[in-house]
Amino acid sequence: MALMVSESLVAEEKFDLPDITHRWLEWWQRGAWDTGPVFDYVMSLIDSGEEATSASMAVHNELGGMTAGCNGAHRAPVLAAFQGIPTDELDLDARQLTSVTHYHPIASDAAVAVTRICRLLIEGKPLSQAISESAEGLGREVRTCLDEAEKSPGGRDGFSPSALQSAVHFVIGRNTFEAALNDSLKFAGPPNYCPVLVGAIAGAMYGASSIDSEMLSHCREKSRVQSAARALVKLAEI
Repeated sequence: MALMVSESLVAEEKFDLPDITHRWLEWWQRGAWDTGPVFDYVMSLIDSGEEATSASMAVHNELGGMTAGCNGAHRAPVLAAFQGIPTDELDLDARQLTSVTHYHPIASDAAVAVTRICRLLIEGKPLSQAISESAEGLGREVRTCLDEAEKSPGGRDGFSPSALQSAVHFVIGRNTFEAALNDSLKFAGPPNYCPVLVGAIAGAMYGASSIDSEMLSHCREKSRVQSAARALVKLAEI
């Protein structure tokens, strides 16, 4: 999903939510994998003709408000790498990107937090400053998880504040990209919720040159990812 966001940013040279949603829908129609039940449910409604906004709200209500998962936080950090989005517009775009599928405001807050952290790290800010500034103005759940991240990880589950707390904890407590990611994988186990965020945050902090090629060997779409990354860099240089 994050890859399709980046490819849309490159193709449109702006944040275009209808284009991103269309890309996700086409992927879902082709048999998308590892999307999570909320995304799958929302796409099925959109595929049947429902508007994206009403589909997300309908799923939120149908599931009793259980739409605060970390899917949005997983796919939003790529926005931080796109210099075509000014910093003062990142929050809104991260919220809109998340709420296409995950209507709960906690999910949007988590996506905003990780996107802010990544943008500040890309700009060269220290990690401690990026974390403290990224908590400003967000809801209690996400502020608390960022405050407590240095002391302990959150949960191993997909609840977005838990995943974010765990991710930040492993980035704070390790001195290399590889150590942060590997230890988060040991902690998280097969569900692999927080390590996705570790990859984004530690990647923004240490840079692509810090990532050994072996750590990318599992990637199903490695060439597409690298192509999109290079294109984002080129856009930043224009």
